[in-house]
Amino acid sequence: MSFSSSAKDEIAAQRTSSAAQRLSMLAGLTNTAGSITIGRSGTGVRYITETYSVGKLVSRLACAIYDVDAAIAVREKEGMGTRSVSIVLSGAECETLLKDTGLLVASGEGMMLGSGIRPNLISSETKKRAFLSGAFLGSGSITNPDKSYHLEIVCRNEELAKKICEMMNGFGFNAKSFQRKSTSVVYVKEGDSISGFLALMGASNAALEFEEARIYKSIKNNTNRMVNYENANLDKTARAAAAQTQCIELIRDEMGLTKLPDALREVAEVRLNNREATLNELAQLTGISKSSVNYRLGKLKEIADDIRHKYGDV
Repeated sequence: MSFSSSAKDEIAAQRTSSAAQRLSMLAGLTNTAGSITIGRSGTGVRYITETYSVGKLVSRLACAIYDVDAAIAVREKEGMGTRSVSIVLSGAECETLLKDTGLLVASGEGMMLGSGIRPNLISSETKKRAFLSGAFLGSGSITNPDKSYHLEIVCRNEELAKKICEMMNGFGFNAKSFQRKSTSVVYVKEGDSISGFLALMGASNAALEFEEARIYKSIKNNTNRMVNYENANLDKTARAAAAQTQCIELIRDEMGLTKLPDALREVAEVRLNNREATLNELAQLTGISKSSVNYRLGKLKEIADDIRHKYGDV
């Protein structure tokens, strides 16, 4: 089961505490996953989702508020490992449901499709939370936090997307929107905001799982950075040691180490005998400080550079 499906199951399993909240949640579902049907028996409503628990929730909410009948059909998508859950509402009060949830509005010529959210559905924080829960259940998704941080809610029009952004940002989440072909998409990419949104919806287990994945990823990334840093340092040390050894070998071959001052000759011989040693290790072997070892190696390089300048690149 995907992370999104698990989170939706948790949200759908909750019981709303009031009729007003149930209507707001149904409105969120209807505005994102609902569509109007016209048939011989009159006006109906169809919802499409990939999560069976969401289909059951739609049926439970609609039948609790209105005099409607609900039929659920599940169709497995061959070769894709997913399912399509269709919920069809029929009955005398389907049109009332569509009007109450804002999908249908009265106009001078009769009824037309609504493009926004009715103010009474989001007039309090609890109603806003219920509406956002319904909207996420209807057309939302969250990527697996092991891979990336991305939450989105697909909206049928720009006005709905703007209103959902406004509500989410009112709760402190950094939500934005963009156009994707004929739809508007609300999205959040910050881990803290996604975790907070899950907690606001009441998906505490999903929020905890999300945070655990974030912590694990943070530790893994820090470990990788440390390993990369150490590898870079080792590579840098190896290159420096090779250059120092090359300089000392040039001095040995062209003038002999015995002509060097004792302090320089000692460091030169220790470096030749310990070609992969670090400065700290050379300091321990010679009994002098790291800075002194580094200074003497620098002097040896100057001597090698003078030899190269005098005899050409040897």
